Amino acid sequence: MNKDDILVDVQNLSHQFRLGKKAYVKAVHDVSFQIKRNEIFSLVGESGSGKSTVARCMMKIYEPTNGNILYDEMNLCNKEEWKKNNKRIQKEMQIIFQDSTSALNQRMKIEDIISEPLRIQHVMKGKSELKNYVMQQLAYVGLDESFLYRHPSELSGGQRQRVAIARAFGMKPKLLIADEPIASLDVSVQAQIVNLFQHLQKEHDCSILFIAHDLSMVKFLSTRVGVMCRGHLVEMAPTRELFENPIHPYTKALLSSIPIPDPILERNRKILTYTDDTNLHDMVFAEVSPEHFVMQEVGCES
Repeated sequence: MNKDDILVDVQNLSHQFRLGKKAYVKAVHDVSFQIKRNEIFSLVGESGSGKSTVARCMMKIYEPTNGNILYDEMNLCNKEEWKKNNKRIQKEMQIIFQDSTSALNQRMKIEDIISEPLRIQHVMKGKSELKNYVMQQLAYVGLDESFLYRHPSELSGGQRQRVAIARAFGMKPKLLIADEPIASLDVSVQAQIVNLFQHLQKEHDCSILFIAHDLSMVKFLSTRVGVMCRGHLVEMAPTRELFENPIHPYTKALLSSIPIPDPILERNRKILTYTDDTNLHDMVFAEVSPEHFVMQEVGCES
């Protein structure tokens, strides 16, 4: 992978949550991956696998226990570099959360919600220019001018998520982290939001880290996919390669759970169960074919 093509380089990232003076839980262990410029990279895995923890570490919501996170060759884990480039990083890296209700201030109007980060970062000059820009962002996500004066409580879940997307893309980010943004939405709305992500990503030429449970959506949207299991990244490959040639048992089990539209095929579908109790700490992440990485035992060849 060409170094100039890399926007984000996560190196041996680990994070643990303290439960007391001596007790702690390892949420993420030794995770490494890269996100190219202008690509959509997805992280998938069951609840508790560490996907959201990785996202929050990248946004510095959580302080990583170990490892480095390089954004455009700036080390976000270096306090001096973070302090020096803090304003630029906050502008260029945006995150969208799963729960749009708690992510949006219920007391603010939609116009103020979208314009607040723009005012803080001094992106726009003058009130009229700012308002026109906010209206433009609403139009991008399929909402009209009447939404400017509403509050989040007056909107549906899909509309609130569109507002969150408009707020994030309004900053013209180079990296957008979408942390399960469609999980709480109806299926029809999910498809609309995923299409919206795809359209805006091309429109703004940004990279997206897309975290989701729905593998069908991930297959449709992503360039490459990483699979998380018990805090480890167990497999990573270009999307087509991963879905056609899964290697790790957990990936195979995950893909076997995808519903099939044909009722006869669905009835006969065999769902695999992942019961491997192998200690993942003793395994290595190795490249088995071009850009296809799998966690396996030392000395094991696939």
